[in-house]
Amino acid sequence: NLLNVVARSPEILERVEICASRIVGVLAGGVARADVAVIDGCVVTKHDEEVARAARDAADVVVALGTCACTGGINALKDVIGHEAATGAVYLRAPREPHLSEAKPLGEVIDVDYELPGCPALRSEIELLLVHLLLGKTFRLTDRAVCHDCKAAGLPCLLEEGVPCLGPLTRGGCDAICIRYGTPCWGCRGLTDEPKFDEFYRAIEEHGIPWEAVKRLAGVFLSKTELGRVLG
Repeated sequence: NLLNVVARSPEILERVEICASRIVGVLAGGVARADVAVIDGCVVTKHDEEVARAARDAADVVVALGTCACTGGINALKDVIGHEAATGAVYLRAPREPHLSEAKPLGEVIDVDYELPGCPALRSEIELLLVHLLLGKTFRLTDRAVCHDCKAAGLPCLLEEGVPCLGPLTRGGCDAICIRYGTPCWGCRGLTDEPKFDEFYRAIEEHGIPWEAVKRLAGVFLSKTELGRVLG
């Protein structure tokens, strides 16, 4: 999505130079000096740690792009099911480079200036961040919950229907796209700055939703967040 935004916006394209990117084959001998480093994916190997630290040293601003970079994402499931079990489930044979015992969000390894969560990150937010950076302004994500997007769209509340959904705790701005297509919110955009846990827990109890179902849902993207730690 980052490259799509740059390629499809002439105003941004003429002001941005890609110094290094494996995706487009611009390597520049590895990590290059840049104004902004955009890093996706979480840290799962020692090499990942080294690249992240090198990027932090080489850039004025570091952006964590996507759920895995921001919260560990699906990779962090290895912390729940165990390192050996996760490696065996994903790889037919041992990976060439040994993996760390846990998957780390970028912020656990280096200082991150901005986070753009989402699986995938939203094009609209990527474009807005780039514009803010070009103008020298501070970018801020919305702090409203996905429930706000649901109500604005006139969508029914899945919790009231007895369906586990993490919308009350998850950062909105996604236009409730999953709920629009009949899927509950899995929390891919991470928690709001001040999640209302007590209200969420009461709603779960009130509508008779099994806690085990909530735990499974939260374990996909939020295992390394406060919610994941509480649910265990």
